[in-house]
Amino acid sequence: MFWNPQTGARTSLRAGADLPDDHVYRLKLDRMVDPPTLYVATYAGAAALRRMP
Repeated sequence: MFWNPQTGARTSLRAGADLPDDHVYRLKLDRMVDPPTLYVATYAGAAALRRMP
């Protein structure tokens, strides 16, 4: 779930459209690239999110 502290808005990510699996066990934010990329490791594989909801 992404949370925007300025607005209080919450956006949920689910397996299928956004992630390979709902069971997330590791996150890594890479700010050395443009746009910043969030790497999400799940039980079914990894995803690289370049556009945050």
